[in-house]
Amino acid sequence: MPSLNPELNTSAIWSTRKERHNMPLLTIAIPTFNKASYLEGCLKSLKDALPENENDIEILIINNNSSDKTESIINTVSDEITLRYIKNQTNIGSNKNFKKCVTEAKGRFVWIFKDDNIFFKYSIKSILHTLKHNKNIGLLNLKIKSFQKNEDILGFEPNKHQYNLFDSKEKFIKKIHTNITSLSANIFNKTFLKENDIDKIPNNRLGQVYWNMLAVIKTQQSISCDTPTFGDRRSVGDNFCEVFADSFINILNSMNKKHNIARFINIFYARLLIFYYPINIIKFKNKLSNTKQNSNNCFSVLYSKFKFNIYFWIFTVPAIVLPKKAGLYIIKKIKNY
Repeated sequence: MPSLNPELNTSAIWSTRKERHNMPLLTIAIPTFNKASYLEGCLKSLKDALPENENDIEILIINNNSSDKTESIINTVSDEITLRYIKNQTNIGSNKNFKKCVTEAKGRFVWIFKDDNIFFKYSIKSILHTLKHNKNIGLLNLKIKSFQKNEDILGFEPNKHQYNLFDSKEKFIKKIHTNITSLSANIFNKTFLKENDIDKIPNNRLGQVYWNMLAVIKTQQSISCDTPTFGDRRSVGDNFCEVFADSFINILNSMNKKHNIARFINIFYARLLIFYYPINIIKFKNKLSNTKQNSNNCFSVLYSKFKFNIYFWIFTVPAIVLPKKAGLYIIKKIKNY
């Protein structure tokens, strides 16, 4: 068993196997920081889900200089799982640690998996089968099952998965829409991502939008899975408008300058303003969401981005200014848009 040495002047790096010379099909990269108890459950579910004698997977764990029992847990599981481990000498921040997962991954496809999530038993086998038969796709978008306590998903092990192949980039974006922002619900083709692309990605909590979108626009096909493939642990929500209005729009505009994604931005804008913003605003006004947001502040942020867009005034503004119960009525009218 490898020994961990926190006294190293450089990042601690070790592997439980000899360096491989061929590219693995899939890297499962787990960035972690001070979530030892959750990480233990995540790695246990990974062990149970890994197919036997499968050589096409790389397991990569990057520890962002945790101060809890993270190293002990990784050291223990390394007896049972073949993995590569990196410990950052200092905490480089979550955004840079996610980027490091991308640059360090050796697989053709990369799946960045949050350390508090749970793998479902048959999902990795199903995902590998799909990727082996579709090696040139850009993105594989996964359906999640949200949970708060492990008991919520105990015994949930779907053994059949429904996949949809998209030849149209526009139809694929319409299908997954804001799921493009998810870190763990997207497995992307790394072969189209250059090192300098990663360096230019803003550190605004949504860097994954950049590499997910790039994978879509650089390839002819992408796939969505309609069956839940892993458990996504619910946590205290981010500031809604800061992330999904400010950061999301900024990163799309940043990409558009280099990659001309205007037609996709129009798809995002319509869906955001007609459906996503109104429903989420109404939910947090009625305390039906754990999202943190002030309605007045939300209006200011969205106004600065969309004041010349008619959808903003017709659909989003009413959700902000109308009474809470009236907002719930709006949800019923637009939820199937």
